[in-house]
Amino acid sequence: MPYCSDDDLLLTADVMVSPAEKTRFIRLTSEAMDAKLGYLYSVPINLDALPPHQKLLLKTINAKMATGRMLMSSSVGSQNTEVNAYAAYLIREAEMDLASIANGQVDLNAPRVDEAGDGVGVVADPTVEDPFARIPGGWNPDQTSAVTTFEKNYMTETTEQIKFTPADNILGEGRSTRIR
Repeated sequence: MPYCSDDDLLLTADVMVSPAEKTRFIRLTSEAMDAKLGYLYSVPINLDALPPHQKLLLKTINAKMATGRMLMSSSVGSQNTEVNAYAAYLIREAEMDLASIANGQVDLNAPRVDEAGDGVGVVADPTVEDPFARIPGGWNPDQTSAVTTFEKNYMTETTEQIKFTPADNILGEGRSTRIR
C-alpha cells in the first residue's frame, strides 16, 4: 500500500515522467519501506489508524525516496560518473527518517510484531507512564569522588548542596529514590 500519491512527488512541472512510472516508483519505494518497517510493525501500516503527524512522516519518506529514485534512474543516461545531487539528497533524507523509525527513535502508533513476525499489538508510549523514559541517565558509583558530589548536586532532586571534601565519604548511593 503506497504511503503517498503521484501529486506528492517532489518534481517540478518541467520533469516529464509518465503516470505509470510515477506509480511504479511509489509502489516500489513503499515496498522497500515495508521491508524495513516489517521488523517492528505489522505491514503495510494502516494510515487511517495513525495520528496526522505520523501519516505525514510516512508520506514524506515515501515521496522523497520515490522522487530521488526516479530522478536517479532518469539521469543515468545523461550523466557519466556524477550522481544527481538533488536525488541523492532526497534519498539520504528519506533513509535517515526511515532509519529513525526502524531503529526505534520514533515510535509509530501501529501494531507491532515480535522477532518471528507475529503480532503483539500496539505498544503504549513509555513516556506516558514515565516522563523520563527517553532521557538518558547514568550514575557513577564512586562514593568518594568529586564526580559523585557533582551528580548528587545537579542530577538528583536534592535541594541541599553537598560540599566536596577530598577523602570524605558521601553517604548513600547517590541515586534518585523515586521509582519511575
